[in-house]
This record gives sequence, C-alpha cells and structure tokens, in this order.
Amino acid sequence: MSYANFVQCQLAEAASEVADTIVLAPASAPFQLPPEDGGLLVLADSLGRPSQVEIIHYSARAGLSLTGVERAQEGTTGRDWPIGSYCYQALTAGQYARDASVGKFNPVDVTEDMVVRPLDFAQFKATGVALTITPQDFSEGQLLMIGNLTERLDHQVVLAKVNGQATDGHLVINKAMAVVTLKYVSADYGWSIL
Repeated sequence: MSYANFVQCQLAEAASEVADTIVLAPASAPFQLPPEDGGLLVLADSLGRPSQVEIIHYSARAGLSLTGVERAQEGTTGRDWPIGSYCYQALTAGQYARDASVGKFNPVDVTEDMVVRPLDFAQFKATGVALTITPQDFSEGQLLMIGNLTERLDHQVVLAKVNGQATDGHLVINKAMAVVTLKYVSADYGWSIL
C-alpha cells in the first residue's frame, strides 16, 4: 500500500460498478496520479460536496490505468461512475485502523528460534528458554521491531554490526518488557538502534 501527497484526478472513461480496471485522465498540477504500486482511493461525484462516494483498492497503476481494482471497500457501495468523476487519495478509517494497530509492522510471536523479515514486529513471549531471531532479506533502510514481552534478559538477535561496531555475532535484548526498533543501514555499518 502506497501513499503520496496531492493525489487527485478524474476518470477518463466511465467505470461500471464491477469494473476491475479504471482509466484515469492526466492529473493537473499541482496534483498527481496515484502511486504505481497500489493503494486505496476514493471515487466521488464532487470534491466539495459529494453525494456519492466509493472506496476502492487497486493493486497497480500502469500509465493511466488502475488495475486489480477491488470495489466497494470499507462498507461503501460499488456504483457506476461517469467520465469526469473524481478520484483522490485520502486517509480512510479502515486504513488508519490497520496502520495504527501495528504501526505498519507485522506482529510475529517468537516462541522458538526463527527467521524474521522486514517490517516484522518480533515479540518474544516464551519464558522457558532464551530464544534467538535471525533477520533475513533486509535491504538498506528497512526496519525490524523487537519486543521482549517477558522478564528474561537473554533473548538474542543475530547481528554482525550495530552502529558501525562489530558484535560477537548477536545483540542481547537485555531489557524486560521493552520494545526496540532496528534499521538496517548497510553491510559496512550494520544496524542502527532507533
């Protein structure tokens, strides 16, 4: 799901209530077209005082076409939209609830040694033994959140470098009931604790 500022345009072609592709007209400055990699959009009959709205999810934008469109999201009704109907990006209640509930992170219960991936929120919950997580498939700038939801002070994260300094192969989560966010900077620098 992608977000951009000033997303607003109009439909270049009419769209039936079941259309899974929607064709847009070029955006007029300062506005822009929706992001290419998908998201949520609002369709409306007016910008100032709409009498009809529909929230849609699209999987991609290729040129002026939204593809993989899922209609009637978040309790709205799918309807026929004429040429010139408005399409814009706005924060919706469902989107806010999803993003706020996990801070855009994917909660993962750590009850055994395991691999974690970008945007995981690894939550240590097992108290019987010290556990180890191994970050995998991280690119520069990607985040990992770790929560120690136990009283143990010996859970570990396999990391070669933290803040540019070599470790002994891991970082020990030595705070009980704590949450730490890590950002992968580069192979040379390693990880940064935020």
